[in-house]
Amino acid sequence: MINQEWLSLLTPLSLAVWWLDDGSLIVNSRRGVICSDPFPYEYQIVLADYLKKKWDVSVHIGKITRNWNGKTIEYYRLWIRSSTELRKLMKIILPYIRVASMLPKVLFLYRNTELQQRWISEVSASTGFSERVVRKYVDGKKSRWKYFRK
Repeated sequence: MINQEWLSLLTPLSLAVWWLDDGSLIVNSRRGVICSDPFPYEYQIVLADYLKKKWDVSVHIGKITRNWNGKTIEYYRLWIRSSTELRKLMKIILPYIRVASMLPKVLFLYRNTELQQRWISEVSASTGFSERVVRKYVDGKKSRWKYFRK
C-alpha cells in the first residue's frame, strides 16, 4: 500500500507538477483526467481519498481497457467529472505555473466573453502572467476547438 508519509509530500507544487505532466483538460476544457495508469487500483483509492480529504477535490476512479499486442490491459485513471471540482484543483496549482507554454493545461474555454475574461483575470492574478499573455494562449486554444461550453 502507499506509505502515508509519501502522501504528505503532495504539496501544492507537487500537485502542479503532477497535473502539468499527467493531467489533461477534456470535454472542451471543462473536465479533467489525471493519467495515473501505473498505480494499481488500491493506490488509486488512496490517491482519490487523499485528494478529497486534504484538498477537497473529488475525483472518480475509472477503468480503462486497451488491447496491446494482442493482450487486453486494464488500468485506472482519476477523472475530474465536474467543472467545480476541476476549478478547485486549478486554484491550488495556478500559483505554481511559471512557464507560459504550460498555460493551456489550466485554461478553461467559455463562449461567454464575461466568464472567459473572469477566468483570464484569475489565471493572470494567480500566475503572474499578464492578461495579454494569458489571452494569447486562450485564443490559440480556442482556434483549435470548434465549440465551447458555457
